Amino acid sequence: MTAQLSAAEAVVLLNPNQRNSGQALRHFLIELAARGAITVRREGWRKKSFVTFSVGGASALPPARFSADVWRSLGGEQYAGREVPAKTVVDAALMAYGSDRFRGNIVLPALVASRLVTTEKRKLLGIIPTTRYAHTAAGSELAAHLERKLSEFASLRWKPPPDAGALRSLVDALGPAVLLAPALRAHHEDIARAFSGRGDGADSGFVYVPSNAAIGGDFDFGAFDDFDLGGLVDAFGAFDFGDSGDGGDGDEGWRGRRLPGLATALRPRPRRAVPPRSARPRP
Repeated sequence: MTAQLSAAEAVVLLNPNQRNSGQALRHFLIELAARGAITVRREGWRKKSFVTFSVGGASALPPARFSADVWRSLGGEQYAGREVPAKTVVDAALMAYGSDRFRGNIVLPALVASRLVTTEKRKLLGIIPTTRYAHTAAGSELAAHLERKLSEFASLRWKPPPDAGALRSLVDALGPAVLLAPALRAHHEDIARAFSGRGDGADSGFVYVPSNAAIGGDFDFGAFDDFDLGGLVDAFGAFDFGDSGDGGDGDEGWRGRRLPGLATALRPRPRRAVPPRSARPRP
């Protein structure tokens, strides 16, 4: 397998017909932090979050066709070297990619161009044209590989920590898609120690995924040393694009307020029960 995928692409590849723009964008930003392109700081009892865009962040982007464009849309060039509230980044993302546009207009076309996903034109009820997405042979193989490795990661026992060699091999096979693993939130420090070659985790160094792996690129678990990964996830938890259900060609209102689908629109409304005249209150 030679495909080079970012964490955002892995999210969509695993569920190409699901509305998952918010999830994909969160993982794109978390991968930016893992690569050192941004840093996140939280302060105060309310844990207000701030994002700093690295001056050289454009050279540390995820290996995706759309990374440079998304970087600019989020403010990477405008705020280079500056710290801004995380809400500023979230609002920019919602403005540029709301209504599931990040998945439909950005990530899916990249997967189609990589020949991992193909489009299927259909007609709903034989009338309404709609687009569905299906894995190609290569895409199906890669998605199965990711699902298998994520399942292996989920089954790891962390007390005592797993063998460092086996853990490195598993993370190498996942690359940035390891960010999809729920266990990473609690055990990223164990992974950093495994890659440091030392037992004290003093220097986690870089995780390098060979170019012939399923997902490749330089990946820095050391970037997680300055803040809590759980806090990083929470900082970008405001992406609400209605991430649920079927994707297709459906539409959503801005900020994820989903418009009713065809089935909902055609569903008969229940009639309101009218009490008998004898039971009505008298004036």
